[in-house]
Amino acid sequence: MTILEMASLRRLDDVERQATINTAATMPIIEPTPTTSDVPLVPNLVHGFGLQSPPREGQFCFICLRTEKLGQFAVEVPCFRRFVGDQSGSIESRVYESDTAIYQRMNDFCYKHLGKWKRWIPYYGIVDVHEVNFQFLGASDRKGSFPVHIYPVDLDRAREEAKEGLKFGPDDEYQDYCREGYHCKKCSYASNMSYNRGGNHICFKDLYEIGQEWIKKLDVLYLLRDCARQPWIANGLRTLDGMAQGSCIVDTSSVKIPGLDNCYLDNGKLRGLEFVFGWQIDRIRHGLPLNITWIWISVLIVWICAIAFGGFGGDWNLGMAFGQLLAASLTLLFLYAKH
Repeated sequence: MTILEMASLRRLDDVERQATINTAATMPIIEPTPTTSDVPLVPNLVHGFGLQSPPREGQFCFICLRTEKLGQFAVEVPCFRRFVGDQSGSIESRVYESDTAIYQRMNDFCYKHLGKWKRWIPYYGIVDVHEVNFQFLGASDRKGSFPVHIYPVDLDRAREEAKEGLKFGPDDEYQDYCREGYHCKKCSYASNMSYNRGGNHICFKDLYEIGQEWIKKLDVLYLLRDCARQPWIANGLRTLDGMAQGSCIVDTSSVKIPGLDNCYLDNGKLRGLEFVFGWQIDRIRHGLPLNITWIWISVLIVWICAIAFGGFGGDWNLGMAFGQLLAASLTLLFLYAKH
């Protein structure tokens, strides 16, 4: 994605995510959904491999997951976002859902497909969240998961593209730069306006600001993981508007998904969020006191040695003694390394 593409997303309020004003005007009134219980967990999709439109008016996003059993798959998560293009406030008052509610629903969908019992395992959960692109490989199963192939986002390339926007900043040598009420000579917006050509032209000042904002977002990609772990902090951070690329939230009228009707031949890629699950080592390090952790490890070492010697060799006293000696030796080594 180039800086001009990112600029057009910003100018058009991300047309893939936001419906046009004309389309929004004909949309039926939808009440806000503050809780996840108002949204069905399994989308009512037609199972097969053809084209089938999503069942609900509004928007949705895809979360991507990987398991040994299912491989790579994506899950559709319905959501309702603010129509930024409408300035009157009428659409904003009718269709809106907070980032907190959307992240909470993403969590619910993840555990629904990975196993609800995993939610209660201590220090197990979301390890990381990545922005990705993916491509459909088939229709959804009965649980609503689509087999997909996931493509990681090239963060180095995204950073280089973002730096391109900084070239449109103030020129210290000539002091000729775009500012309020004035456009520099090289600015395409000024040159086209002077000849009354019209068109979709972007000011250098906007490109420079977009480049700055893009680089800032690339520096704080960890916010995706933090918001997924703690949905209540997501409001105001605008992580769902896109960090390394555009927003992963799309309008229901702009995307077709595999269904039963006919052959699905669309080779285009969609944007999504990949949720990586596992043991949260960082939380274990900060959440468990070091002394308690070492006590449990020492007890475990003693019993492993006791079982190894007593169970196989028949000498439980020797096993317990050897385990205590090994635990004491490791404790001394640990204390020496600590100091």
